[in-house]
Amino acid sequence: MLTSATIRSVLSSIGLGCCALAVASSVQAADASGPGVDAVRQKAAEVGGLDPIEPNPQWTPDGGVFQFYNDGDAAIYWSAATGAHLVHGDILGEWRARGFEDSLGYPIEDEGEPAAFCGDGAERSQAFSKGTSLCWRPDIFTPDGLLTEAAVWEAVQVI
Repeated sequence: MLTSATIRSVLSSIGLGCCALAVASSVQAADASGPGVDAVRQKAAEVGGLDPIEPNPQWTPDGGVFQFYNDGDAAIYWSAATGAHLVHGDILGEWRARGFEDSLGYPIEDEGEPAAFCGDGAERSQAFSKGTSLCWRPDIFTPDGLLTEAAVWEAVQVI
């Protein structure tokens, strides 16, 4: 079955990126208000500095709500079970590559200091509803301080 996350991932991989996100998300804007929409908007106001790509949040196929910001580099996702959480930068990129909510579930926290199980060198982590956390580690640098790889990712199954 072709899911919205798969469509978004394919469109992003061929360079259509954020411009295709609304198309790939079932093209249905969420109602103007409601628990998910209100929570996404409230979270965006709390975070501040977010410029929405589309004027209204969108529905996920399973009833969640999301909105992308800042040219696709940030998103707020909401589900009734997890609430609204910001995903951005490299963790958003990795979550996107893995299939968004279809694969790891919804974020259950905002990105933050790495969890203890992420190990040495981890700088950030974020947990998702299907029991996995993404741990971001910038391990390998060139002599001028640039990463030789974008990041080293660890998906840690939380028991």
